[in-house]
Amino acid sequence: MRNSFFILIILVLVSGCNFPKRVYKNVCIGVPKHFQEEVLKKNSATDENYSLLYFTENFSNDKIMVSNNNVILFEDYISSVEGLGFASVTRIDNNLETDIFFENQNYRFKIEKSKYKFIYVSKTDKNRFVIKYSDKFCGFR
Repeated sequence: MRNSFFILIILVLVSGCNFPKRVYKNVCIGVPKHFQEEVLKKNSATDENYSLLYFTENFSNDKIMVSNNNVILFEDYISSVEGLGFASVTRIDNNLETDIFFENQNYRFKIEKSKYKFIYVSKTDKNRFVIKYSDKFCGFR
């Protein structure tokens, strides 16, 4: 009986964890290829080992830190542009795991090594996160 109680407590704690939802998609509608190439060029991400990490929806003065291999790439407060769904972008080395730390929520997760050129992180209204991986540039709202 006592063991069942502890197992129940552990299940409740684990089910409450806020693991980001990961979505892999390669279809983004309405963005011409030449625009995608221009975005990569503007952000110095044309080399195969670079990806662009976008923070999109529902950020409101969130302090974040992005690092590759313990080297800080970006650290600042971000807010999503109302009606556009864009907050910030940074270039990452996709041969390394990328660590993202949200100071406001005291929450950290990793972006896995990936050859996807575009990675989008959004926050839901319940402070959960969705990560979308794509080889195509997805337009914002």
